[in-house]
Amino acid sequence: MSMETETPARARRLIVLLPLLIFLGLAGLFLTQLLSGRDTSEVPSALIGLPAPPTNLPALEGMNLPGLDSKQFAGEVTLVNVFASWCGPCR
Repeated sequence: MSMETETPARARRLIVLLPLLIFLGLAGLFLTQLLSGRDTSEVPSALIGLPAPPTNLPALEGMNLPGLDSKQFAGEVTLVNVFASWCGPCR
């Protein structure tokens, strides 16, 4: 009889402890990375130094605005400003 009551108690204990152990493991991993001293603000990119790919954006329907073709800017330095909702400085 004690074997039958011991198994649900052990399973219940595991269900309670497993999320806590996962959380502590992830917190330890994040803390290790945070305290490693590496500069996390700069993410290396394989695209740095390469020309931008050709872009062709058609004109918007119902708007009196022309489209955009990257050939218009060939041979010129061009700044393309792209904002993202997750970008802190863009807000």
